[in-house]
Amino acid sequence: MSNEQNGGWDWPLFIITCCLAGIGLLMILSASSLSADATYGDATHFVTRQAMGLMVGATGAAVVVLMPWNTLRKCAWPFYLLTLFLLILVMSPLGHEANGASRWIRIGGINLQPSEFAKPALVLVLSHHLACNEGRLRDVVGVVIPAFVLQVVPLLLMVIFQKDFGATVILLGLAGVLLFIAGLQWRYVFVGIGGAIAGLALMVVVEPYRIRRLTGF
Repeated sequence: MSNEQNGGWDWPLFIITCCLAGIGLLMILSASSLSADATYGDATHFVTRQAMGLMVGATGAAVVVLMPWNTLRKCAWPFYLLTLFLLILVMSPLGHEANGASRWIRIGGINLQPSEFAKPALVLVLSHHLACNEGRLRDVVGVVIPAFVLQVVPLLLMVIFQKDFGATVILLGLAGVLLFIAGLQWRYVFVGIGGAIAGLALMVVVEPYRIRRLTGF
């Protein structure tokens, strides 16, 4: 498969990603080794689990990199709808609650967090929509607003309902970056940033634990 079909290999992005993943493993080992040794008799318990998850993620990333762009575009809506279905399942008897939040689906002995799928799902479906409407972003009512209402808002509402503040921030950031790269006019970018900040501030105010996390940070 040629580089032209897949957009070429982005070495700087690859190297940065590997460095961040490596730093993350070191931080987990540093922060958890004592408690892991005391609880499980293995100081590397948590970092080993993280490394296994990293391997799964790297495998998925390799599959995506090798996949032609047109195949990814064909998968955009099916993957998006599957993600919405999984987010809805969180509210079913399959949903699993921990620390006052319901964000997981328990299948067998595995906890699956659908909000993690929401991030690539949003990138795929919104990128597909923007590519189909290339050069038409000045038509905010006909192009941008429908994309936000039909693609961004459903995921945001489901994630907010699950009290996943971190995923909410990331989804808003992804939507904003994609629209900016696609050429959305600056005045709309600033309006969107202002609205997002106001909404996130409201989410922080209504949940005391978020204020404590912010002040603790």
